[in-house]
Amino acid sequence: MFPLNRIFVTIVCWAFLALASRVGCAGVVVLQNWTPVKIDYVLCQADGQQSRQSIAPSDIASIPTTGSISVTLGEGPAARNYPLNVNSIHYFGIRNGVPELVHLKLPGVDDKAEAPAQPGQPPADGIYKIPVAILIDSADPRIQAAWEKRVRKRLAEADDIFEHHCRVRFDIVKVGNWTSDPAIRSFDQSLMEFAQKVQPSPARLAIGFTSHYDWIRGEMHLGGTHGALASHILIRESPGQVSEPERLEVLVHELGHFLGAAHTSDKTSVMRPMLGDRKSAAKTFRIGFDAPDTLIMSLVAEEMRSRHLWHPSGLSPSAKNAVRGAYIALAQTIPQDPVSTSSVESLGPPPTQAAPTGGPSPEIINGARHVVLAVVQAARENQQLPVRLKDPRAPVWRTNDELTTYYVRRAAAAARQLPPHVGPSAFLLGLGVAMDDSNFVHDKPALNDVWQKIEPNDQRQRRLLLLGTPTMLKRHGVTRHFTISAALVVLSGPQGAEAAGLGKEILDSRSGDGFSFADLCADMAGVMFATHVREENIPLQDIAVRFQVEDYVPKMDGLPDDLPWDTFVKQYGQAGSENFQRQRVDLFHRILALPAYRAPESPKKKT
Repeated sequence: MFPLNRIFVTIVCWAFLALASRVGCAGVVVLQNWTPVKIDYVLCQADGQQSRQSIAPSDIASIPTTGSISVTLGEGPAARNYPLNVNSIHYFGIRNGVPELVHLKLPGVDDKAEAPAQPGQPPADGIYKIPVAILIDSADPRIQAAWEKRVRKRLAEADDIFEHHCRVRFDIVKVGNWTSDPAIRSFDQSLMEFAQKVQPSPARLAIGFTSHYDWIRGEMHLGGTHGALASHILIRESPGQVSEPERLEVLVHELGHFLGAAHTSDKTSVMRPMLGDRKSAAKTFRIGFDAPDTLIMSLVAEEMRSRHLWHPSGLSPSAKNAVRGAYIALAQTIPQDPVSTSSVESLGPPPTQAAPTGGPSPEIINGARHVVLAVVQAARENQQLPVRLKDPRAPVWRTNDELTTYYVRRAAAAARQLPPHVGPSAFLLGLGVAMDDSNFVHDKPALNDVWQKIEPNDQRQRRLLLLGTPTMLKRHGVTRHFTISAALVVLSGPQGAEAAGLGKEILDSRSGDGFSFADLCADMAGVMFATHVREENIPLQDIAVRFQVEDYVPKMDGLPDDLPWDTFVKQYGQAGSENFQRQRVDLFHRILALPAYRAPESPKKKT
């Protein structure tokens, strides 16, 4: 693991700098013109630079920023200045014949208290490109050249819409087809089949077009995905009397869901629940998003720029706060819509009062001690078993992956005895301590302090005599990376744990041990496991009874190992480069394809 200090703040900042990333530092201000006329205004950026801007009627301006900005309407003595806080929404209107700017207060969001994570640092420049694969099912009668040309043109038009709203384009890196089952007549089942059969890699997102279903006006299932940042989208592509603008709108709607957008009652927004209403076929209709969804997509895209964001719950606290408020605002306009409800739930539980700065609560520390003692007792019992017996049904001395499975199950069983609000975190933290046989903690005061509270040195020495060599995929190092990264999620959150693992590999590549994508994969697998455990998507009861290493740790065949820094830079560029990010995306696809995560845990989003 990477050196940590003062509850990981120092290391997280270092790792982000090493990546040249800006996780959580860039926010956005969204402006929308509700007037029938063009509005001219002066924009003053967070760094003090000014520029003259204009916004057309009904149009939206999305302004990336790391701090408060201001907008000035009018000139001279009649000029009015509006300070705008980061991650906020404002509308241009007209009162008594004079333009004004009105703030949309998001529920539960005190945006006056929002502050940039790294004040003074400008937001990332340029357009963020998301690699996608496009695939047609085997039932489509057209040759590949015909449908590919049509879909490429459609995606290029969608790109222009997303670039305008949230500085994103979708880059086609893979084209192909897939064989669908004609016997399946449920769109939900077809979407699941597509997700199971098609591997997006090297893309981040696979977009499938199916011809098994006729286009029915007013039908809800013109397209679908399993939620924000899900890896698959399926869209109806049946030939027929359907205009290309209508097909474009469905594509934009589903890509909007991918970037986190939810349904809205705004009838002019592409995120209205019911498409196929011929609105987009009108020459005067402009396909675009509403302001709350623009805020959501912009924040998701800004954080995707510098790291792999696999689930909305992984958003930084400031972004998650604003996104939650936008979701609640949208849900209030269509309270019966299941997508709005599930979007709020996808962020995880709302924030509670901050934990004491000294580290985990006493309840979690005590619970982690209980978990460690359970693992020690399991190790003691295992040591007393014979190496082999004639009776194949009799228990024998456990080793390797079987030993890890045994320890994890016993740890989860012990954590189940704790209060529900303590058990998951105590399980993860206690397991990390119990499986740690390294010496990296001792020179890291904050982390060592937590470890010492859970297990003093004299108890640690006794545990090490009993522990043995638990492995994952027959590699002891994988066990250490997986369990410690899972523990770090409790102490510093998914972002901090992920950054710590990446920072450690960067240091290794400079110090002689070499950069290991296998170790990084184990770190990411541990973060994914811990995130699901803490959100109770994976109950402790299931872990105590059914945990198997191969369900939570992907095979690591072919992953580069022991890369010196010069070799790493030559092959992948800097850690924030496109080549490196593609490799990281591949790691996450391996993890997401595991049995533990294959079936979607959250309600499906539908159009």
